[in-house]
Amino acid sequence: MTAAPRLSFASRALLAAALSLPMVALAAPPGTRYVTEKGWGDLSFEGDKFELLAMGSNGHSCTLDGPRKGDIGDAGDGCKVAFKPLPGGRLQVGPASPAMESACRMFCGQRATFEGIYHPTPAGCTEPERQARQAAGLKDYKAGRHAEAAARWAALATACGPYLHWSEAYALNNDRAVAAYHLGQSDECIRLSREGANEEQLKMFRETAPTDHDILLPLYRAARYNLQRCSGKAAKS
Repeated sequence: MTAAPRLSFASRALLAAALSLPMVALAAPPGTRYVTEKGWGDLSFEGDKFELLAMGSNGHSCTLDGPRKGDIGDAGDGCKVAFKPLPGGRLQVGPASPAMESACRMFCGQRATFEGIYHPTPAGCTEPERQARQAAGLKDYKAGRHAEAAARWAALATACGPYLHWSEAYALNNDRAVAAYHLGQSDECIRLSREGANEEQLKMFRETAPTDHDILLPLYRAARYNLQRCSGKAAKS
């Protein structure tokens, strides 16, 4: 009897993925949160304060926080951050002036930046909400309710997918692939496994970003195993 594909529930600890509800006015209401596409940046407003976390490659990051007045936040040490409103409730985030770029860089690792467009976090996509949805799918999976698990994880991917860090996205794809396998959906299992089973990306990370390589490696191995199993070509284990 052959082994089933492997579930992959990788640690979310390094994810730049906090999220929540949209801000539509310049003076943000308490508890408002934003996220970048691909989940590398997270911005939150709590009353008259802001907090910003951005993840770069190889474990580098930016952390800024401080008081906020209108569309300007003061991170200290000569760095002020502008939150420029854009259509759709988005914010263009960056140093408040070119003269502050050097000061703001001091809050970032060499391979990280916080500058970019931040989107209102979709409903159901805060980090606690994502964890709860993932756990509900896992509970269904362990109970043998593979169709229910697949549906929960597919809904999570549809709602939050564009804003997930690559590591969380790959882990979710691996989980979905396993559910698809148990449902006899080989083509879907293969589709979901292919991106995480990219050997070229693994090689690139190994050569240029060893910390990211260490995060990717177990996800890659799980995706390769699932891809082989769903293709009917699993190696002997």
